[in-house]
Parts: sequence; C-alpha cells; structure tokens
Amino acid sequence: MKKLKKLIAGALAVAVSAVCMMPFASGAASRPDPNGDGYFNIADATYIVQYLGGRFSPKDLSKLDVDGNGVVSQMDVRCIQLYEAGAWTW
Repeated sequence: MKKLKKLIAGALAVAVSAVCMMPFASGAASRPDPNGDGYFNIADATYIVQYLGGRFSPKDLSKLDVDGNGVVSQMDVRCIQLYEAGAWTW
C-alpha cells in the first residue's frame, strides 16, 4: 500500500510539473510577477494564497494566473513552489 501511495504521489508530481511548464516554453520574458515586486519567488505564491483567501481583490488577475490556464487557483501556487524547489525552470 505504501509503495502504491508513493507511486501515485510521484506520478502526480510529474503531472503537475508538466502542466506548470507548458505555458512558459517561450522563455523568461513571459514569466509573471503576481505581487509586482520585480522578483518571481515564494512571496508571489503567498500573494496568490491571500487573494484566494479573500484578503484583497487585485484589478489585473492575469498577473496571478501563473500557469496560464485562465483561472487563478492553487495550481498557480504549486507552479511557483515547484519553480522555487528547482523542479522546473523557464
């Protein structure tokens, strides 16, 4: 059972990585900056989490859509976390 859970977790990690990498094949120029501080880092993930929690309502949601699917969600946070962990790059 533990081996099955590890296998599923590994497969999900690969799938999430693949989804996060797709929109950024064109290069670093397309990298968003959700919080607008000039850096793409874990602070951007925190900014998105705060938006999802209802803390504020930014005017331009496209900056928060990191994975480029048209929806601001936890997947955008996950993409930033994977980038910070070195699991994928632009």
